[in-house]
Amino acid sequence: MLKLLQQFNYTPPHIEHYDDGVLKIERGTRYGWALTVNNQRWMTYNTLNHEQAFEFYSHYDLARGHCICTGLGFGIREQWLLTKPEVTKITVLEKNKEVIEYHQHIKSPMMKDIEVIHVDAQEYTGECDTLLFDHVEFFNKKSDIVRLVKQCATNIKHDTLWFWPLELLISGQQPTDYKVLRSILPTLPDLDKETLLLYTGMYNINQHTV
Repeated sequence: MLKLLQQFNYTPPHIEHYDDGVLKIERGTRYGWALTVNNQRWMTYNTLNHEQAFEFYSHYDLARGHCICTGLGFGIREQWLLTKPEVTKITVLEKNKEVIEYHQHIKSPMMKDIEVIHVDAQEYTGECDTLLFDHVEFFNKKSDIVRLVKQCATNIKHDTLWFWPLELLISGQQPTDYKVLRSILPTLPDLDKETLLLYTGMYNINQHTV
């Protein structure tokens, strides 16, 4: 699967073991890498099929100009966006200072090329060209996800919006019509059916990998 991602200039993120008593990053037998905060798992990175990267293909494809991204995590998306010529600046909003300190501690190569602000995305005001959210949780109700995205997007002036897990909202067992979402969030791009199928297909590719 990595060979497919490499066609889009993707390289895996730099990840190292880490434990500061709050944030722990360790390698497991099933998931590859796991990031936990206060013993609660936040995210994983599968080093065999790199499935998490496929979930950010839409972010990569849409990114232009100054991009504001929420949620730093392993830096999967940010490192990828740095390879795109159309992206001129990357600002990351991250409310967990331990995540920022982890990247500083391991000297993540991307940190010298991106701006990281320690702030709750829901409280930030600013402006950019492309706004890419990855701080809402999928276990929230669909209405709560959309409400949180709308609230945050209202505070940040932008041209184009996308958010995780939008692909799951429009391709799940009870899908939400993309046109309905655009009526609520008008800065979502006007995409044709082929592009939407591409995004959802890439997002859900992990269902077809080992």
